[in-house]
Amino acid sequence: MNLIVNGVMEKINRLIVQRSTCMTENQFAAEIKEWKASPRRGMQIKGSDYYEGRHEILNRQRTAIGRDGNLVPVKNLPNNKLIDNQYAKAVDQKVNYFVGKPFTVSCEDQTYSDLLAGYFNRGFFRQLKYLAEDALNNGSGLALPLLWRRRPSGIQALFRIRGAALLG
Repeated sequence: MNLIVNGVMEKINRLIVQRSTCMTENQFAAEIKEWKASPRRGMQIKGSDYYEGRHEILNRQRTAIGRDGNLVPVKNLPNNKLIDNQYAKAVDQKVNYFVGKPFTVSCEDQTYSDLLAGYFNRGFFRQLKYLAEDALNNGSGLALPLLWRRRPSGIQALFRIRGAALLG
């Protein structure tokens, strides 16, 4: 974690020294290329895969030492690949611990409290739960408030960008 924070701080310091407020297209492409090759992105993809049940054991081959001393796949023995997704259970438990109970809004002005209760409805808490799940699996969760798209009830929406979509 400390290495990630130090790396981010180095980038911020570099941008301050450059005194540049906008990024060129080449700089932007270089940042994306650097992120795609980073070990952090590899861990994000692995976390997402493990949560979905795509474990490394599924790619395992049962092998034995052959006559020439090299490993060869064994065809006459079972190649069991049992998955007990304890990782997904742990993530779900942690998410439920953090955001399982909806918070309550209370204030002196009842009108204001009713307005806030319209925003903090079941859909909002569902999105918050999904965000926590993305944050635990991918290291970050991203939500964009959609202020220009109104629902029939007149309440603005909260749009979540799935962590797997960011990893692509």
